[in-house]
Amino acid sequence: MLRSNKRLVILMIFLIITACNNVTPTPLPTSQPALTIEPFPIPTTTTTNKIITGYGLPSVSAILYGDAGNYDLQAGVLAQVSWPDAPPAADSYTFTLKLHTDKSLLLIGTDTDESDGISIEWLIPEDISGELSATAHFAGGLEARSFAIDVYADKAVPEGVCVVRAHTIAPLTVYQEPSDTSEIVGVMYPTSMVEVVGKNSNGWYKIKTDEVYAVGSSEQKIGPGTAWLSKTSTELFGACENLPNE
Repeated sequence: MLRSNKRLVILMIFLIITACNNVTPTPLPTSQPALTIEPFPIPTTTTTNKIITGYGLPSVSAILYGDAGNYDLQAGVLAQVSWPDAPPAADSYTFTLKLHTDKSLLLIGTDTDESDGISIEWLIPEDISGELSATAHFAGGLEARSFAIDVYADKAVPEGVCVVRAHTIAPLTVYQEPSDTSEIVGVMYPTSMVEVVGKNSNGWYKIKTDEVYAVGSSEQKIGPGTAWLSKTSTELFGACENLPNE
């Protein structure tokens, strides 16, 4: 009886081991679902013009006189505005005036042909002042700019009149006769516009003295009459072709 029980126990152990070996394990997942990452949007940028400055100064042919970047111009004159130091090979070149009064920007001319130099013609208006500059425009938005000069213009020459203007910042001496040894009657200031009524062959202009000031005064005019002014450091404007010789 004892032997039979032992056999029964051995048989049960055998069946348990066999059953364990036949158990199919639950398969582990071969892979995890891939983590999907949405691409981060690349922000778009707005293209702005690249600006390079320092390409010299513009030049104006009707400059009367200048001092420290400030230039007086003769109004009513068809002047040539040029840019000697302009960079080459631009698509176009513009000249602008930024008004001193309200900072508005005026386009005064455009040049698209650099073969004969960068320049425009500008009829200078009366009673204007501003910062004159030039800009070269290239493909892709690149801009190259000049430095600015300050320009000023007052009144145009009256029709049918010849006037003389000074090219100096110092007053010019006016004489009673066409000689620097003659009596001094007054001075002509750079801002004055003095009518010319004659000339001589020695380089003197006969002028009206309405706009001539007493020596040492910027307020007292000497009044009507005529006197003489050397043409040195001066320029004539207006109807000056038929001045009589005296």
